[in-house]
Amino acid sequence: MSKAKYSHTISGVFVFFLLGVFAVSATLMVLLGAQAYKSGADRGERHSAQRIASSYLRGKLREADSRNMLRLEDLDGARFLKINNTEEETVTLLFVQDGMLYEWYTFQDLFDETELEPGTGVPLPVPSDSESEDEDGRRGETVCPLDEMCLSLKGQMLTVNLRHGQEWTAVDFALRSAPH
Repeated sequence: MSKAKYSHTISGVFVFFLLGVFAVSATLMVLLGAQAYKSGADRGERHSAQRIASSYLRGKLREADSRNMLRLEDLDGARFLKINNTEEETVTLLFVQDGMLYEWYTFQDLFDETELEPGTGVPLPVPSDSESEDEDGRRGETVCPLDEMCLSLKGQMLTVNLRHGQEWTAVDFALRSAPH
């Protein structure tokens, strides 16, 4: 084999080697970038869900507290928020079911006729001819994803602990009026 042909073969192999190293490096960079983006997007989604739930509850608590309408209700060990608006004769229940925070807003007389599910405080489905039931047979509107809501009251301090996935968020709210 001549020296020129041997040199040309080595330089060709070297070029292919560099091209291979470049291709592997580019593929690794794309994979690492996609993983970093997915991780950041998931973290942002969890934070957003927690922020939505806590902001929503703060707004509802402020509204109910200013008019002395807030109630903490217990039903067979389950605790939920009840907002009783006597001026408008309406009731709002805030509860968690199947990984979602629900708000059920209804008239007082319809609420008085409704049975609540033991152990959860969730309004039981009504017959299918009722207009207050959604397509899944549940009562209430979904607010946002939420796995658990724990309520505790010490004096005038209401603490609502919210769990979304494995992360907990605490909402502390100093009440101006005493809940009933």
